[in-house]
Amino acid sequence: MRTTAIWLSLFLLAACRKQTSPAELIEPGRALAGIQLGMTREELRAQLGAPSQSVGPDRNGRSALSYPGGFSAVCDSNGLVVSIQAGEKFRGRTKEGIGIGSSKADVVRAFGAPDKTEANTDTSASIYYFERGLRLNIGTNGKVEHIWVRPKGRA
Repeated sequence: MRTTAIWLSLFLLAACRKQTSPAELIEPGRALAGIQLGMTREELRAQLGAPSQSVGPDRNGRSALSYPGGFSAVCDSNGLVVSIQAGEKFRGRTKEGIGIGSSKADVVRAFGAPDKTEANTDTSASIYYFERGLRLNIGTNGKVEHIWVRPKGRA
């Protein structure tokens, strides 16, 4: 009887473990928060509604559309999503469990050594995984502060 209770407890704990919903999933080189790279601005609006903030276009025709969940999409001059960024309010994760607040050690354990590391002027660092289509900003505390999903080969 005791063994059955232990197994039942373990089963219930596993069942209660929070699963990442599709709207929270970070898919390097592909999608974030349900936004797919290559989506049109109109598809983005149909899926998520009007952005809470819109900036641009810049001199290259790109504009940034921010949403309340802590993420934004960058559209090119043709209105296609070319980059998606998550900030401190976004709670999504990759299938490997990497998200805002993950340590740099966790990132390296999940994805291996980065293709490039770049020091930023504010003493943080950006690490790039070009073939995955992923860039992460690591803060001075050694934790992920921002995540960019870009096309593979271009993080």
